[in-house]
Amino acid sequence: MQASDRTNFERLRRQAEFLLQNKRYSQAIDYALKARAIFPDDPRPYIQVAYAKARLKDQDAPNWARKAITMEPDNALSHVALSDAYLILNRWNEALTPMQEAVKIDPGNSRIQSGMGHCLILLDKYKEAIPYLRRALELNPEDAYSHARMSVALFNTGDKKGSEHHLQTALELKPDDPQLHSQLGWRFQRKGKRKEAKGAFYEALRLDPQLAPAKLGIGARLGSKFSLAEIFLRSAFLGPQGKRLFVLRLGMALILLEETSITVHGLYLWPVWGVELILIFALYRIARRVLKLLARRRGIHAG
Repeated sequence: MQASDRTNFERLRRQAEFLLQNKRYSQAIDYALKARAIFPDDPRPYIQVAYAKARLKDQDAPNWARKAITMEPDNALSHVALSDAYLILNRWNEALTPMQEAVKIDPGNSRIQSGMGHCLILLDKYKEAIPYLRRALELNPEDAYSHARMSVALFNTGDKKGSEHHLQTALELKPDDPQLHSQLGWRFQRKGKRKEAKGAFYEALRLDPQLAPAKLGIGARLGSKFSLAEIFLRSAFLGPQGKRLFVLRLGMALILLEETSITVHGLYLWPVWGVELILIFALYRIARRVLKLLARRRGIHAG
């Protein structure tokens, strides 16, 4: 074994991981297989291939995780990979056993405890999920996804107050996570708060325009696409007094002001800053009308 081989292996493996995180799954597989060719007994490239193939909905994905388990039976992450592959492929019943094995191997891993809770939630075993999620939060109280999963488990066992607390904590920890905003939208939907639900769904779509649960939440087809401008307008007009509409109006007012100032400067009649301030407020009102017109042309109720 040469040092250059190890260096090249790690480089290829890191590249595969980067591509995997950026959803370039086919390329991730290529790099992982190149790494495997250098050290075929290292389970990590097999795990990467398993995740990438699962994301591509390739039913062969679990077999790659099993190969990793064969190499290192006591490696908890290989068992997690097998469970995750089944979860991604919506084969939930098959995901439970490998996650149970991972918990036995590494009970002090918060991610694995949380994963076990997630598996049980998907199987509607909410009461059974709570002890695992509680343990996950004891090990890592800053894990937003464990809080979100605990919120689901508590909601379905009747603890509405505890559920709200954990969902809000999750959003505070990860305010830009589209999945969490989508979960909040469904929570509002169950309460009959349709306006708030739509606001949460559109915020989720702003962060991830392809997010299926948020599309379902607003009644859109799963294959439909939204431009960021449309999502921004929709979410803004759901709360006309909100910060987002304020930013939109102010931005448009400043653009109109810039155009006006160029004209006035050309005539050598540009007044003092006080008049400019008056112009900003006037154009701010005009901006709202323009935005309402744009919203209505896109079929958005602008109030």
